[in-house]
Amino acid sequence: MSAAPVFSAASIAGCIFTVLVSIALPVAALAVLKRKTGRGLLAALVGAGCFIGYALVLEQLLHAAVFRLLRCIRRPIRLTAALPRACLRKQAA
Repeated sequence: MSAAPVFSAASIAGCIFTVLVSIALPVAALAVLKRKTGRGLLAALVGAGCFIGYALVLEQLLHAAVFRLLRCIRRPIRLTAALPRACLRKQAA
């Protein structure tokens, strides 16, 4: 008895497309720019480092500050119109 595949072919194709767009395309663009301009890749590495620093550190600090200010949020909820209603319900109770 053979088991059904865990991931569909469309899902695997989507993952491959995502990798190509998010990794291979920027690397190829950097290689082309390096060849055309002759400049080093230091600026690109600094930009990538700043982005990673923001995504990993500053974004988490911002989320912590917002959730500390809005103590009415006890569990993750969708940040839509439900957020003000959830806070109003908590304050009214």
